[in-house]
Amino acid sequence: TDSFFLLAQDLFSGRVDPASLNPAWNFTPNRVSQSLVELLETALGDGQIQNHLDRLAPAHPLYRWMRTALVQYRELAATGGWMPIPEGSHLEVGLRDERVPLLRERLRQTGDLSIDTDGDPLVFDRELSRAVLRFQERTRVNRESALTDDGDGSVGEETIASLNVPVDDRIQQLRANLERCRWLLRDLPATYVLVDMAGYRGYFYKDDEIIWRARVQIGTPYNETPSFRSTIKYIVFNPTWTVPPGIMRDVTLPRIRKDLTYLEKNHLQVVDRDGRHVDPATVDWSLYTADTLPYRIVQTPGPHNAVGRVKFIFPNPYYIYMHDTPHKTEFGLDDRAYSAGCIRIDKPYKLAKRLLDGPEKWTIGRIWDIIDAGKTMSVFLPEPVPVLITYLTAHVDDKGMVQFRKDIYKRDAALLQSLDAAATTP
Repeated sequence: TDSFFLLAQDLFSGRVDPASLNPAWNFTPNRVSQSLVELLETALGDGQIQNHLDRLAPAHPLYRWMRTALVQYRELAATGGWMPIPEGSHLEVGLRDERVPLLRERLRQTGDLSIDTDGDPLVFDRELSRAVLRFQERTRVNRESALTDDGDGSVGEETIASLNVPVDDRIQQLRANLERCRWLLRDLPATYVLVDMAGYRGYFYKDDEIIWRARVQIGTPYNETPSFRSTIKYIVFNPTWTVPPGIMRDVTLPRIRKDLTYLEKNHLQVVDRDGRHVDPATVDWSLYTADTLPYRIVQTPGPHNAVGRVKFIFPNPYYIYMHDTPHKTEFGLDDRAYSAGCIRIDKPYKLAKRLLDGPEKWTIGRIWDIIDAGKTMSVFLPEPVPVLITYLTAHVDDKGMVQFRKDIYKRDAALLQSLDAAATTP
């Protein structure tokens, strides 16, 4: 009986309280609609205990795919896992190397290589290169590694390091993210915006279908973007940007003290508490710190603005929002943890069009007319849209492709520790 109750609760809401690991957590806690005693009585009455337990687990397909992947990786571990690939010279198409047969076997074990060739078993051929590329895509090996060309189907130091991650480590990643799925993947709305931080992606689901997707940049490990839920209320076109306290302390004030023209060069204005502009030459900047400065430093709207030409507002106590950015080149990188905490998004105008799509017709042309006018304008959504900011370091797609992401914020270890502690608690 005790085992049934514990397993039922684990499947429904998870073994670990997410708020104990993340003070920002505000997703609605899951509740079992039927008492566990009644559930056990029903299960015993019809002899379908496993079926009743299965119905408690999230119905979302991602949960099923993740659970299947965990079974597969545990089976790999039971047969000894995989042999490490020795380090050595760079491998690419046409090269002959003693490590090639070991590489082939390693990629077969995880389903990246399914076709055998009749050529020299020591030669790195194009089919093997395609298998390597599949592995690199699902483990996010950087395509920007200039020294090794990793990410293009050839094998350098970074790819070997990723291949050699022990199977037990991958199992732990899947365990951690199955727990996150139990927290997240229940009673999702039909329409919502999802930010997948570890995957550096954003999605807009409307009536359960993705109608917008784009790359995102998130907070650096020093300025982590928290996981939480909110609601997008309105969009600001041609936004201003107020320098936040941390940047004021570390960057803006030191540079103003060194060179007063820094303000003009960066389109920054000094504004008092009543919203009036202040001549920066009349301020003795040496008297103030970021905490005592009686002014705001505000950047004017325009392409130079730190939040770009549009931002998406969802009230929260962390001052986090989604926004355009002048830092476009970083979207071409695989690792995109570059912001001060807010979420920079690619294709922001398309998202604005989708969110504003209602009785009043919005087009990209109309949005650009507003932007070109240069005036700050706030537009409320026809209906507020939920936004979910999530963190999954493992993912499985509908083809069964298991993706492993970097734990950029080092959150997996604490979750796994709590999972293991809960498992041993009587």
